[in-house]
Amino acid sequence: MAKAYRKEDFEYIMSKVAKIDQRVKEYLEDAGYEKWSRCHSPVNRSRMMTSNIDECINGFLVEARKLSILGFLKEVRILFVAWNGKKNEIASSTNTTLERRFEEILTLNRVKALWMTVKPAAFVDDEEVLPPKYRRPPGSPKKERHLKLSESLSSSSNR
Repeated sequence: MAKAYRKEDFEYIMSKVAKIDQRVKEYLEDAGYEKWSRCHSPVNRSRMMTSNIDECINGFLVEARKLSILGFLKEVRILFVAWNGKKNEIASSTNTTLERRFEEILTLNRVKALWMTVKPAAFVDDEEVLPPKYRRPPGSPKKERHLKLSESLSSSSNR
């Protein structure tokens, strides 16, 4: 029931819980649905049900990986521009203030940033950069399954 996306599904499951034990239903109501139920959550998760940003980005780019490198980079750029635009829009319409502690942290970081200097990386000019020793064969790599250590080549050819 915690993973129900629609409130109708959630209510149906909760009615089953109430038939089994009304005390459990009352306990969950007292705890507050918004604290543990996906469909009652006040946070807009926008199709990203993961705690790891890498997994989220990888999930959006599954189809783009089949494109050429330029097509892939174009898809990545479009994705990030859309996300940043949406987040900037939300941030610009937010009119709440931070707690004093966080405001002090931001002020301190702003002061520290004023003293930082950017230095160009010049080590490439000092060293001779050679081409790689081995060339990859032309074309895209074959989309074959990698064999586990327990499998042998003879068992995979019997398919």
